[in-house]
Amino acid sequence: MGLINAGTLTQALDANGSPVPFATCHIYHEGTEQLATLFEDPALTFKMANPLRADADGFFNLCYALSGKYVLEFHRPRGGVLRSVISHTVQAPFSASKVNEFASLDDLLADGVMGYAGSGRRVSVLPGELLRVAMGGFTYRVAPQDVNFAHFTTAGGIHIVVQPDTNGRYNALSFGADPTGVEDSRDAIQKCIDASYLGKQLDDAPAGTAYLPSGYYRITDTLHVGYGLNKGGGDTLGQSFQSIILEGDGEANNGNDFVRGTTIYADFSDRPAINLQGGRTSILRGMTMVGRLLDWIKDNDLGQDDASINTLDPASWHDPALAASGDSRYAPYAGVTIDAFTGSRPSEGYPAVNYPAYLGTVVQYDKMASSRVTLENLEITGFNTAIAQQPCDADANADFSGFHRIRIKRNKYGLSIGNSQSRTITGSQLIFAELFCAFTNNTHGRQVGTLGGIINGCAFDSIINLIQFTGTAQPGGIGPTKFQGFHGENIWRLGDISGGAGPNDTRVVFEQGNLNFGLQGAELGVPLSILGAGAGQTLGGSASIEFLGVQFQGYPSHLMFDCDPEALLFQSCQFGPKITPSEPWQWASHNATLGGVLLHNAGNKGVGNENKRARFIDCRVRSYDLSTGGSTKFKVGPRDFRGRTYCVSPYCDTIGPRDYRLTVDLLDAAATNITESDLLTSTLANGLWTLTFDGRDETTFLQIGPLPGDVMIDRISGHAFVVNSRTGDTVTAIAVTGVLGDGTQMPVNISGTGVAVPFDTANFQCFVLNSRYYAVQKPLWGEVSLNGTTIEAVGDDDGTSSDIETELIVGDALAVNRDEFRPFADAKAMINACSNAAATVTMSGGARYTRRIPLVQMIRQPVPNGS
Repeated sequence: MGLINAGTLTQALDANGSPVPFATCHIYHEGTEQLATLFEDPALTFKMANPLRADADGFFNLCYALSGKYVLEFHRPRGGVLRSVISHTVQAPFSASKVNEFASLDDLLADGVMGYAGSGRRVSVLPGELLRVAMGGFTYRVAPQDVNFAHFTTAGGIHIVVQPDTNGRYNALSFGADPTGVEDSRDAIQKCIDASYLGKQLDDAPAGTAYLPSGYYRITDTLHVGYGLNKGGGDTLGQSFQSIILEGDGEANNGNDFVRGTTIYADFSDRPAINLQGGRTSILRGMTMVGRLLDWIKDNDLGQDDASINTLDPASWHDPALAASGDSRYAPYAGVTIDAFTGSRPSEGYPAVNYPAYLGTVVQYDKMASSRVTLENLEITGFNTAIAQQPCDADANADFSGFHRIRIKRNKYGLSIGNSQSRTITGSQLIFAELFCAFTNNTHGRQVGTLGGIINGCAFDSIINLIQFTGTAQPGGIGPTKFQGFHGENIWRLGDISGGAGPNDTRVVFEQGNLNFGLQGAELGVPLSILGAGAGQTLGGSASIEFLGVQFQGYPSHLMFDCDPEALLFQSCQFGPKITPSEPWQWASHNATLGGVLLHNAGNKGVGNENKRARFIDCRVRSYDLSTGGSTKFKVGPRDFRGRTYCVSPYCDTIGPRDYRLTVDLLDAAATNITESDLLTSTLANGLWTLTFDGRDETTFLQIGPLPGDVMIDRISGHAFVVNSRTGDTVTAIAVTGVLGDGTQMPVNISGTGVAVPFDTANFQCFVLNSRYYAVQKPLWGEVSLNGTTIEAVGDDDGTSSDIETELIVGDALAVNRDEFRPFADAKAMINACSNAAATVTMSGGARYTRRIPLVQMIRQPVPNGS
């Protein structure tokens, strides 16, 4: 049994919705012309007349009937059907024995039966009474008639307030949110959030958690997880800091509406989907956020090597059909912002917020800042910026934020920190995919963001720039930051770190991870550098960029670090290009650069970097036999002991056997370089640079280069070349950085490439990295006499000389190094003959003094020209 004429069936209305006085209602059993038996009370004790007759306001008395299906026909008082209700079901327990139980929220809000005492309604209710809805099992409390705040008002004039469930959660569905995505759910979800923490101030209700069950929710404005109300700034309702929790039923993979989980679709493009403001330990968790930029990034395959538009150009990552402000400094279209409305409103700030009336007067911006915010178990896709912390013109708090178990996919920027007071940002299990830039501190807000924490256990895929940092000392810079335990694939560049000159300029550590630069190759070409300072600048030596236990993979052949060498530390790292070198000149370049690492000034230590050098410690290197091409792995750095078969890297501090005490740096403190004045002709075509020297002698070629396998790095443009042939005075070199797939130069001033200055064949300053150094594996000593061409009494420390012909090859040369005594001039340092039997080595010229000398640091004769 149950109530048969609740809600809209309580009153006779015409087509215009006007009451029809004294109308009648005929109630039949469905499928028959038999009038049903009606009762006055839920217990079905007292019968009443059928048809019912309305009063002067068109209202009928409430009536009850047995469970079943009925047809209700409304007639005008003088005849004529007003309307029919077909297949109206009466079913216990809801809408049955109690008038305060309803099938749905819509039924409750449409109810015209209930009213406050004296309102003339058929059933009087009192403040504090509870109303229940079957769909969702929600409970609502009747508020006083003169209340200033209520969540809803029924058709009968009853003010009602949503109640939390037994777990203290306020369910967004109980506020009318639509989980199908058809209707706009913004206001319903906002009411839910506000109820979860403003109840004490608005309605003396308990605090709780705002909860969004599984579903697809469309919103047309920002959801505010806290308003940061500031009474001193002009807000009516000032409040102390709140701890607010908004949670869903877990992320819905890619925002698909056919999978479990909670999805919020931000149907706008000029403001954040969710902003957390003025909270303490506020939490956002368990949902997917989808923005309108998703289709643009997805349809154009941005972040992929087959993108239909220029994926390296940051401008390509904004859909021109969306609001231009969504790609701005102070108003990015973001999935989540933290403290977006702190400080004064910038001229290009977010649109005015439509604050709820129950908050009273609320000023725009100037809101309180947050601390210890946590974002977890989220997916954010389709926005300009996934997470933007203080993209406002302010710099206060928003500190100690934590980001955990979040997938950030198909956005222009991943995590953006705008303020220097953020301090100690932590993150774990973050997945970044298909982004122009994963981390930035110089894009939004005051552009002085500080991370200063540990980002642990991350994955990167299809990323153009992993980082865009300004590295000045705190406050106002990135701060000491560590990326630990990461996996990266299909990366284009590490990115840029700019600014700063102090000793604490920058310290960024990459520890225990894999970086695969798979986006580099035939489709997109090779960037000028994978790490630099941007805008054609070089990352200064006061920075400290450390790679500890990192594997560098997937790049074609070489990686340029456009940094002063002393800024770099590589410890227990491995380098593995995806193109296996197949010719001697390629093997030589690979071995000398420890697998393809290129450094500013070719690593030469005396040019603009305080006579310091990059540090390589225990790095695993696959080395190629320069005669056969066979390969094996070595652990090198800071000493490199490889011999003539593989040659050594000039990057290492010292060379030769571990117990050899006199070896010194191979890198040239004076940093000899080649300029256009050394040449007769210089041309560049399709990535092949042909240069003809103006009478360069054989000794200079041998000692300094360039010869096949040597690397030339232009200090002006940053472009790098590897020499593949030399015939007479003519040398050819192949561009290995800053080139498109066809070998031509990349465009200038596109931040995704690192190219700021084009390579100019008529204006360059190229440093040469000699790839032909090697170390005698068993140190030899000998006596030289002034003007003598023979080194006498050659042998190792125990006096034996049987290794001379094994260790030294005719045509090789004693390395001439300005940091060590030089017994032979450049032109006289070549080996003409050697003899075990005579314990002698004959040189191509006479010595400059008499002395006992070591023979350890050697230069191999040229490898063959490339095909």
